Amino acid sequence: MNQLLKILLPFVVAVSFGLSDKIVLVVNNEIFTESDVQLEMSALSKLVGDPKLLESLDFRQQVKDQLVYKTLIREFAEHNQMLFTPEEEANVVKSVMENQGKSVDDLDKMAEEAGLNPDWLKAFFVNQSLQQRVGMAVVGHDISINDDQLEAFKHEFYEKHTQYKLKSWTIDLDHPNANIKDIRALKEKWATGVEPTVGEVQDLGWKRRADLPDVFLAAIAGIEDGNLVGPVKSEFGYHLVWFEKESRPDLSEDQIVNQVMNKQFMEKFEQWIKKLPDYGVVIDKDESESV
Repeated sequence: MNQLLKILLPFVVAVSFGLSDKIVLVVNNEIFTESDVQLEMSALSKLVGDPKLLESLDFRQQVKDQLVYKTLIREFAEHNQMLFTPEEEANVVKSVMENQGKSVDDLDKMAEEAGLNPDWLKAFFVNQSLQQRVGMAVVGHDISINDDQLEAFKHEFYEKHTQYKLKSWTIDLDHPNANIKDIRALKEKWATGVEPTVGEVQDLGWKRRADLPDVFLAAIAGIEDGNLVGPVKSEFGYHLVWFEKESRPDLSEDQIVNQVMNKQFMEKFEQWIKKLPDYGVVIDKDESESV
């Protein structure tokens, strides 16, 4: 039956719409034209603040995929009586705005500043909340966490987000003073407040681990705040590193649990979403015409 529909639907749609606007997607009874796709691409690129996305074929495909999933999720919600009432939709928009420190009355101005249609923005907020409602219904019961998962998340989170305040001294390998004896003597002076007069001192400011060279990370591993370490050697020369202090993000136990649960929810819900097209008729005209 699905095969028959895939053959007949493009023909029926073409007859109904004529050639005024190219049909790009058919998702069950929903039809998306080139204009629909372009409008969605334009709105989403403005939402994330990257107009260059409009030139990306990958982004176009992502937008089409989102249109497919959004349509199928809404149909699933309608079939299972999970759609929001008008009052609930209004509360969704109100809640989203309040979370941003604004009121519903600010929405039109927010949309205007972003170059978005206010109705599109409201629909976007509602759709995101509807996906969360459906997601909790279909995968929420399957979410569980244990101590190992929490510890792994803590380690990953702090390693990614902890920042280090450093100063670095570097001297080229071919410099006359590029020997361990001179560098150690220079280190003793710098430790008492006399900055080196040879080589280069850089105030690196606050940096995350991903922004630091491996030799620096190895040098400051396990070092207390306010220590001068080195020398360490790299392809760029010898280095001394002044480790001023570190700053770890403040994250409560409840926040950690919520983050782990949210990550697990997103992974499971994404798996569920990807199976949705198997239970409907989805025709991507871009793909069929490129064959």
